[in-house]
Amino acid sequence: DLYYRLNVIQIGLPPLRDRTEDIPLLVQHFAEKYAGELGKPVQSFSEAALKRLLDYPFPGNVRELENEVERAVALADDGEPIGVEHLSERIRQVQQRRQDLEVTLGNLEEGVIAVNEHGVVLQANRAARELLSTEGSLIGWPLTVGLRHAALSTLWSEAIRSKTPELRRDINLN
Repeated sequence: DLYYRLNVIQIGLPPLRDRTEDIPLLVQHFAEKYAGELGKPVQSFSEAALKRLLDYPFPGNVRELENEVERAVALADDGEPIGVEHLSERIRQVQQRRQDLEVTLGNLEEGVIAVNEHGVVLQANRAARELLSTEGSLIGWPLTVGLRHAALSTLWSEAIRSKTPELRRDINLN
């Protein structure tokens, strides 16, 4: 009953990761809000700090962004621009994680191409996109790219026998 009382009008709002153009406006709003609450002058975010915020997927949506801005405003000295050093560790490392994923994807694609030469058909581009979208987790991607159990078994067997230790390391076979 409560659900139907509250569900008079539905408003669809995509997640923040799909609305990155909103991040600079939200950052400015939250910076002004928390600077006022803390009695500090409004600080601007450095270009590097804003880039990290734009690159981060924000699984916690706007509340996570708000908490991040509040933290940064609290840590920054008065009058000092908010830099990358004022952001939390998980956001500071987003660029390094992306670079690591790109290397992992490259190794995975090389391994898949090598495995394909042995008769396994796999859509490497779809697997790579899935890996990026899950921030590097391989859980569930075989089903997403349409691999059946037999093909998956062959893929793992070939990867285990593969002479590329990077591929084995990247898919945690060592």
